[in-house]
Amino acid sequence: MDQINCCCCCCCCYIGLFSKIADNKIGYLVKKYCKDLDVELDISSFKVGNLFSVKDSVPDKLRSRVVYKFSCAGCSARYVGETSRHFTTRVREHLSTDRVSHVYKHLQNSDKCRNLCTEKNFIILDSASTVFQLKIKEALHIQWQHGNISG
Repeated sequence: MDQINCCCCCCCCYIGLFSKIADNKIGYLVKKYCKDLDVELDISSFKVGNLFSVKDSVPDKLRSRVVYKFSCAGCSARYVGETSRHFTTRVREHLSTDRVSHVYKHLQNSDKCRNLCTEKNFIILDSASTVFQLKIKEALHIQWQHGNISG
């Protein structure tokens, strides 16, 4: 005789009377119509929150600990970087205030590139939960993207 187990664990003491009634009815139907099967029903409770996240997703511009890519709109230059701060904060620095940034220097050397590039030329490639993971992922993405712009 085959045996079928359903669900996860037997928690009937927590589920209540309706679970016992369902168990009895299913057992009766199996014995009546599937005589060769021995069905044991295990019923457990669960939280609806376990099925999906109850938190709103963070908009890209407010994400932190991300690896990002800049693709120049005026030429084929690209840059991969990482930041532990808000993505949009780092992007704005590249475009206007961080004078030692390779992206900033690249844009300052070409009027065409400077005039064509905006925040839309930056995309998030990856994210990490720790700074160590972030550095590793940045290095991997630099390899996969075949290098960076140099200053």
